[in-house]
Amino acid sequence: MAIKRLRNVAAGLLSSFVSRNNDVEGYWAPGLLYAAASAAGSNALCLDLLGGEATLSAPAAVTAARNYREFLRRALRREGIPIDQMVQAQVELRFDTPARPVSGHYCSGGEPFDCTVVLRLAGGAVAKRDEHGRCRRHDPSSFARSARAPA
Repeated sequence: MAIKRLRNVAAGLLSSFVSRNNDVEGYWAPGLLYAAASAAGSNALCLDLLGGEATLSAPAAVTAARNYREFLRRALRREGIPIDQMVQAQVELRFDTPARPVSGHYCSGGEPFDCTVVLRLAGGAVAKRDEHGRCRRHDPSSFARSARAPA
């Protein structure tokens, strides 16, 4: 039963992360992360949700890791999974990946990217979910800040 609940948490994390409503300071998080990875000369990054850290020190990456650390804590609590049972919780992003068809519920312009959520319990249970999408690299001169973001 724990694996089913863990898979549910992984699916929720993934769905929320690639959602158009995933923003950091009013801008779409995947676009900001794409720009940060590109600026660092990389096409990938990883967010450690247990530590609230990122493989890039870019502010957007650290903020996204901390935001989703809290998301993970709430989701695990709802599913009755103690946080201290988690040994791995990460979101991996790869940009400029080979294009594949995008699932029907998620559609955007830009370059292809892959997002993978991996959750692992101390007992060895693993839940892994991935999504392929499209993402435009954040460009502050052409993207507007969300009106939902606090000033």
